[in-house]
Amino acid sequence: MADGESTRTSTEDQYNDDRLVYETLFKHFKRHKVEISNAIKKPFPFFECLRDRELISNKMYDDCQDSCRNLVPVPRVVYNVLNELEKTFDLPLLEALFSEVNRQEYPNLNHIYKSFEFVWCQWSSPDKG
Repeated sequence: MADGESTRTSTEDQYNDDRLVYETLFKHFKRHKVEISNAIKKPFPFFECLRDRELISNKMYDDCQDSCRNLVPVPRVVYNVLNELEKTFDLPLLEALFSEVNRQEYPNLNHIYKSFEFVWCQWSSPDKG
Protein backbone atom coordinates (compact mmCIF):
# COMPACT_ATOMS: atom_id res chain seq x y z
CA MET A 1 0.00 0.00 0.00
CA ALA A 2 2.83 2.41 0.77
CA ASP A 3 4.28 1.83 -2.72
CA GLY A 4 0.92 2.67 -4.30
CA GLU A 5 0.68 5.86 -2.28
CA SER A 6 4.24 6.78 -3.19
CA THR A 7 3.57 6.25 -6.90
CA ARG A 8 0.35 8.22 -6.74
CA THR A 9 2.01 11.06 -4.85
CA SER A 10 4.92 11.24 -7.28
CA THR A 11 2.46 11.19 -10.21
CA GLU A 12 0.45 13.97 -8.58
CA ASP A 13 3.64 15.92 -7.88
CA GLN A 14 4.71 15.53 -11.52
CA TYR A 15 1.28 16.69 -12.71
CA ASN A 16 1.45 19.72 -10.40
CA ASP A 17 4.97 20.52 -11.58
CA ASP A 18 3.91 20.23 -15.23
CA ARG A 19 0.89 22.42 -14.55
CA LEU A 20 3.06 25.08 -12.89
CA VAL A 21 5.50 25.06 -15.81
CA TYR A 22 2.61 25.41 -18.26
CA GLU A 23 1.03 28.26 -16.28
CA THR A 24 4.37 30.04 -15.94
CA LEU A 25 5.09 29.77 -19.67
CA PHE A 26 1.54 30.90 -20.47
CA LYS A 27 1.89 34.00 -18.28
CA HIS A 28 5.28 34.71 -19.83
CA PHE A 29 3.70 34.40 -23.30
CA LYS A 30 0.88 36.79 -22.37
CA ARG A 31 3.36 39.34 -21.02
CA HIS A 32 5.52 39.20 -24.15
CA LYS A 33 2.95 39.23 -26.96
CA VAL A 34 3.76 42.83 -27.85
CA GLU A 35 7.50 42.13 -27.94
CA ILE A 36 6.98 39.00 -30.04
CA SER A 37 4.70 40.77 -32.50
CA ASN A 38 7.04 43.75 -32.73
CA ALA A 39 9.89 41.40 -33.69
CA ILE A 40 7.95 40.15 -36.73
CA LYS A 41 8.46 42.75 -39.45
CA LYS A 42 7.28 40.83 -42.52
CA PRO A 43 4.64 38.15 -43.01
CA PHE A 44 6.76 35.41 -44.60
CA PRO A 45 7.59 32.86 -43.15
CA PHE A 46 5.79 33.58 -39.88
CA PHE A 47 2.19 33.00 -40.97
CA GLU A 48 3.14 30.06 -43.17
CA CYS A 49 4.81 28.35 -40.22
CA LEU A 50 1.67 28.74 -38.13
CA ARG A 51 -0.55 27.50 -40.95
CA ASP A 52 1.68 24.55 -41.85
CA ARG A 53 1.68 23.39 -38.24
CA GLU A 54 -2.11 23.79 -38.18
CA LEU A 55 -2.01 26.41 -35.44
CA ILE A 56 -4.05 28.76 -37.58
CA SER A 57 -6.70 27.86 -40.12
CA ASN A 58 -6.42 28.57 -43.84
CA LYS A 59 -9.10 31.23 -43.34
CA MET A 60 -7.08 32.97 -40.62
CA TYR A 61 -4.01 32.74 -42.83
CA ASP A 62 -5.92 34.33 -45.73
CA ASP A 63 -7.27 37.03 -43.43
CA CYS A 64 -3.73 37.81 -42.28
CA GLN A 65 -2.52 38.05 -45.87
CA ASP A 66 -5.44 40.36 -46.73
CA SER A 67 -4.71 42.57 -43.74
CA CYS A 68 -1.06 42.88 -44.73
CA ARG A 69 -2.01 43.68 -48.34
CA ASN A 70 -4.36 46.36 -46.98
CA LEU A 71 -1.37 47.93 -45.22
CA VAL A 72 -2.25 46.92 -41.67
CA PRO A 73 1.16 46.89 -39.98
CA VAL A 74 2.54 43.34 -39.79
CA PRO A 75 3.20 43.56 -36.02
CA ARG A 76 -0.46 44.49 -35.48
CA VAL A 77 -1.61 41.48 -37.53
CA VAL A 78 0.80 39.24 -35.63
CA TYR A 79 -0.46 40.57 -32.30
CA ASN A 80 -4.05 39.83 -33.30
CA VAL A 81 -3.07 36.26 -34.23
CA LEU A 82 -1.17 35.79 -30.97
CA ASN A 83 -4.16 37.11 -29.09
CA GLU A 84 -6.32 34.49 -30.78
CA LEU A 85 -3.77 31.71 -30.19
CA GLU A 86 -3.62 32.64 -26.51
CA LYS A 87 -7.07 31.04 -26.16
CA THR A 88 -5.66 27.62 -27.07
CA PHE A 89 -2.10 28.13 -25.81
CA ASP A 90 0.10 25.04 -25.75
CA LEU A 91 3.77 24.18 -26.10
CA PRO A 92 3.63 23.49 -29.88
CA LEU A 93 2.77 27.17 -30.28
CA LEU A 94 6.03 28.16 -28.60
CA GLU A 95 7.90 25.62 -30.72
CA ALA A 96 6.45 27.23 -33.86
CA LEU A 97 7.04 30.82 -32.71
CA PHE A 98 10.65 30.12 -31.87
CA SER A 99 11.45 27.70 -34.66
CA GLU A 100 14.94 27.92 -36.14
CA VAL A 101 13.50 29.43 -39.33
CA ASN A 102 11.67 32.17 -37.43
CA ARG A 103 14.64 32.96 -35.20
CA GLN A 104 16.87 33.29 -38.27
CA GLU A 105 14.36 35.38 -40.22
CA TYR A 106 13.44 37.58 -37.24
CA PRO A 107 16.61 38.04 -35.16
CA ASN A 108 14.78 40.17 -32.58
CA LEU A 109 12.96 37.00 -31.49
CA ASN A 110 16.22 35.59 -30.11
CA HIS A 111 16.31 37.59 -26.88
CA ILE A 112 12.63 36.77 -26.26
CA TYR A 113 13.37 33.11 -26.93
CA LYS A 114 16.19 33.25 -24.37
CA SER A 115 13.77 34.60 -21.77
CA PHE A 116 11.49 31.60 -22.38
CA GLU A 117 14.48 29.27 -22.12
CA PHE A 118 15.36 30.90 -18.79
CA VAL A 119 11.83 30.35 -17.46
CA TRP A 120 11.88 26.74 -18.68
CA CYS A 121 15.29 26.06 -17.11
CA GLN A 122 14.18 27.48 -13.79
CA TRP A 123 11.36 24.95 -13.66
CA SER A 124 13.27 21.99 -15.03
CA SER A 125 16.27 22.35 -12.74
CA PRO A 126 16.42 19.74 -9.95
CA ASP A 127 16.36 22.27 -7.08
CA LYS A 128 13.76 24.58 -8.72
CA GLY A 129 14.88 27.49 -6.87
